[in-house]
Amino acid sequence: MHSTLSAVETIAFWMLTSVLGLATVTLQFSNDNTFPLAVAHALAGYLWLAVVPLILWSAVASSRPRVGAAVVVFACTLAWVAPGHVPTTPRGEPELRLASANVLMVHQDPDRVIADLVTQDPDLIVLQEISHQWADAIEHSDALEAWPHRLIHPLDGSFGVAVLSKVPLHMTIEDLAGIPMAKVELTLNGQRIDVYDVHTLPPRSDDYAAIWSEQMTLLADRVRTSPVPVILAGDFNATRHHPSYKRLTGAGLNDAHAQVGRASAKTWPNGLFPVPSLRLDHVLVGDGITVHAVAEGPANGSDHKPLFVDLGWDGPLRGS
Repeated sequence: MHSTLSAVETIAFWMLTSVLGLATVTLQFSNDNTFPLAVAHALAGYLWLAVVPLILWSAVASSRPRVGAAVVVFACTLAWVAPGHVPTTPRGEPELRLASANVLMVHQDPDRVIADLVTQDPDLIVLQEISHQWADAIEHSDALEAWPHRLIHPLDGSFGVAVLSKVPLHMTIEDLAGIPMAKVELTLNGQRIDVYDVHTLPPRSDDYAAIWSEQMTLLADRVRTSPVPVILAGDFNATRHHPSYKRLTGAGLNDAHAQVGRASAKTWPNGLFPVPSLRLDHVLVGDGITVHAVAEGPANGSDHKPLFVDLGWDGPLRGS
């Protein structure tokens, strides 16, 4: 009887280890343009937690081969989360504080979010999920008087955007596969830089996932062909583990959180839903743009935390 239980326990261990190992390898080489794969990649950063019990299980069983196998799988899962935890040391001084926030279109207390933004005194504010109610709140807020230069594009759904600036800037609305995206032209230390206020579709169905993947590809293409450095900021509905997200970093953008050694920071669901916390909100910067600090704002009733990023320019001047 004991030998039978031991054999079953051994088979169960190797089956679980094989499944986790196969999942780790499969995610490294799979796309994310379907709903199940998008979810799997979103949760890839938590795979290592599933392997820890296997290591303990093996240690209790005093099985060196099993410990070795579990440690190998553990190391492979850690490869998902390890990068981006060693901060770089930027040169120069920050010249721009950028705030980015998905404000939640049905937020019942816009003044609460506005107060958090104003407290950080950013130079440029980019917002997502701007409804007509939110547009009215912005226009009538005395707290936002220091940001008189605005582009507000409200929609009935979740994809309205807004940009607020302390100084005059050229701002336009552009199309991202059917979703509006604000573009801002600014200057850092003599260098023109294009900032995009991004809110992609959530990959919550196969149809949405296909469009979301296309949007990420279009963003990567825009970065590659831009004559000037680019900053993308907003709610990408993607974690840093998604292949679609990696297309953006592969196009030459740097993750602001990773630049300051905080790649594992979380921004959603901000305590509103009982699901694993993820970082869906990002600021991605082109070469030459330095990241001096990144902070998440407090829980303010939105399902996303706002981001505050201090930026500067330290590269050669290019473009026009």
